[in-house]
Amino acid sequence: MDGNALEMILDSFPNKDDITDPAQDMYYNEQREILIRASKLNKLPTPLYTLSRDSSGNYFLGISSSDPLFYRHPYDTHPKELDENYETGGVIPRFEDAHGTWLSAVSPITNAEGRVIGVVEVDLPFDDFFAVAQGKLWRNILFTLAVFIVVGVLLYFQIRGLLRQDEQSKKKLEAYNQTIGRINTELQQKNKDITDSIDYASRIQKSIIPSPEQLTNHFKAGFVIYKPKDIVSGDFYWFHQVDEKNCFVAVVDCTGHGVPGAFMSLIGHTLLDEIVIERGIKSPAQILNQLNKMIISLLKKGGSNVNDGMDMALCCFNGDEKKLTFAGAFNPLVMVREQKCRTYKPNRFPIGGVHYDAQRSFDEQIIEIQPGDRFYMFSDGYVDQFGGEKDKKFMMKRLYPLLEGMNGTPMNKQKEVLEAEFLAWKKGNEQVDDVTFVGIEI
Repeated sequence: MDGNALEMILDSFPNKDDITDPAQDMYYNEQREILIRASKLNKLPTPLYTLSRDSSGNYFLGISSSDPLFYRHPYDTHPKELDENYETGGVIPRFEDAHGTWLSAVSPITNAEGRVIGVVEVDLPFDDFFAVAQGKLWRNILFTLAVFIVVGVLLYFQIRGLLRQDEQSKKKLEAYNQTIGRINTELQQKNKDITDSIDYASRIQKSIIPSPEQLTNHFKAGFVIYKPKDIVSGDFYWFHQVDEKNCFVAVVDCTGHGVPGAFMSLIGHTLLDEIVIERGIKSPAQILNQLNKMIISLLKKGGSNVNDGMDMALCCFNGDEKKLTFAGAFNPLVMVREQKCRTYKPNRFPIGGVHYDAQRSFDEQIIEIQPGDRFYMFSDGYVDQFGGEKDKKFMMKRLYPLLEGMNGTPMNKQKEVLEAEFLAWKKGNEQVDDVTFVGIEI
């Protein structure tokens, strides 16, 4: 769900039943179609809908996959656990209202600034869930019991036959033990294969990402922090060395994390290689423009309306001319010179995303570089991490003093400080997003 679009809809139609037909608003219709497709795809027995808070903190039903539709109706019987899961999403355990007993799950919808605009909720009648679960439980019990009986009978006759024979029975017993050992070895191998397959996607992803040494060895010093939220990551960093003095460095944050984000990261890495290495495009702005067109074209094939994309900070280092050219999509570039932070702002739109202007053009900035300059690129997973005493986001306002205070600290020690600060801030909280942080010293 697009948080920006939902926020626009709620601001444009502030009253109950302002919208009575999807055709009244294009964005409303798009959001509702997303819910309808998701409901059909997952064969849900109940409608999907969005919930949002009004200025008084009360909830109302915003958009639904139901037919006929309803818009902005009050939701007075919501469970108290909804407040606990509104910002982070999660499962709401069994609760009762005037319409029955339910199980629910919610997922937050955020706008471009990361603020939660509402949640998507799906409900399941508890009685239906319990009946299905109970049926599966009994089937599993009966199947397991049958297997035990069959195995028990087979073992009984096999052991009895072995005991009736003297020396021969011992040999057969030894053979039987060898069979059990072979089966156990096979089971251990299969268990290892299953475990390896879970990590396989991570190894594939890591194999295409350059090692930190490939990147940092091109500069005086540097570091890379790479912390996926799950086993695989929607973040990646990219490096291409033109020659000893010239190179490209990028930090990319794809839509989502985990497996969906990893798919987008593979697409992004492949397209960057094609644009820069195969097509020979050298301007960061032109690289982002070309990447934007290719992502939109790729995700729209077959009439798809996928709103996936990526945020990026991309730098071209020109050691011959002692300059750096920067272009960004939401992700900034931070420079520390003489203990002062300076931020080079990106364009405020992503690469991809069908709800944005497909013809948008990215800008680039040229920076005269000096020995000792330190540059930082990062995804929003670091500054968006919840933690601290009040369980708030880390935010850029805490990152700037941290970077300025480490101006004289070696880059490898800076990595240790940034990682320790992140863990101390996060404490016992779950990591909210993938984290990628690249630091470079000229």
